[in-house]
Amino acid sequence: MRFLTLILLFIAGSVSAQFTDGEQYVRSREWKIVWSKSTLFWRCINGMKADASNKEAVQICNCQVDAIDGYFPMKKIKEYERLYPNFSLAKLIEKDTLLQARIDQCYKDISQTNLFFSPAQILAYRDSMAAYIRGNQKEKLDESKINPYCDCAVSIMTKRKINTQTIKDMNDPNSMLFNEIAYRCGGYPYKKVSPTTSWRATDSLDVTSNRKIDSIDVITVSAMTKLKVKIGPLVNVWMLDCGATDMLVSDTMINKLLQLKLVSGNDFLGQQTYTLASGKEILCDVYRINNVQVGKFTVNNLVIGASKEADTFLLGKTFLNKFRRWSIDNQSNQLILEK
Repeated sequence: MRFLTLILLFIAGSVSAQFTDGEQYVRSREWKIVWSKSTLFWRCINGMKADASNKEAVQICNCQVDAIDGYFPMKKIKEYERLYPNFSLAKLIEKDTLLQARIDQCYKDISQTNLFFSPAQILAYRDSMAAYIRGNQKEKLDESKINPYCDCAVSIMTKRKINTQTIKDMNDPNSMLFNEIAYRCGGYPYKKVSPTTSWRATDSLDVTSNRKIDSIDVITVSAMTKLKVKIGPLVNVWMLDCGATDMLVSDTMINKLLQLKLVSGNDFLGQQTYTLASGKEILCDVYRINNVQVGKFTVNNLVIGASKEADTFLLGKTFLNKFRRWSIDNQSNQLILEK
């Protein structure tokens, strides 16, 4: 992210200040008085919506003023004052990439330790994050959730004093920052067709059985935990995957379920992108499904995704979250479900 926009905030207006005795000045290359240092300094502070108690803002603004001091020849200053009476300094900087780099460096030095040091920085990053989400959507976005999500994410990063190095953790799904934002802010504001959430007391209404607890035999195949799942007359071996959002099957399997009228067109919820354990993303048709039997339990109101790229059937959180408690007994090789 470039920081030049902030320098333009504080020099956008006229800086031809009335000078007083003893005031410090920004001078031309020939060392002639041109602008008031304090005027430029306070325009910079105000542009960042900061105050003199913000040590990072003070350091940046002093750095910027020092970068301009003695830089421009008087002839060029006079020319730009004639062409752009109220924006001469802004235009001078805009045309000078070397000075822009020096000004940018003033920000970069500070952002090595704290990227979100002023309200303007926070707002600018929030807006750039929202623009990025809108421009790089994989699925339909819920527009009403974009700004609250970005506000939440930036609030967390501000409290953590994120710098230019640690901000990279935002894109690392294994980092603390990524997962804190996902947990507290609810993940990206997509219009997800899958309503999978954590356990709720009302979920017990979707589970029918004449017993409260059941133990289901599982097997381990190639380090994967598998068990039998019955849907109507179809009995298959599924992989238990607590990291999967929903149930996942092949398009062949969903076609069988449609033919047997175990799901119908009325159960279709839309399409959603899922990320497999390998990191591969697949687009799935998503349905609501009932009468899924595991052990002595029959579970309704589940979500199942189907894709031609799915070869292993996954029993994910949409199923496990229907139960108040579940665990794996490694000694007896059993999945224990408690309603």
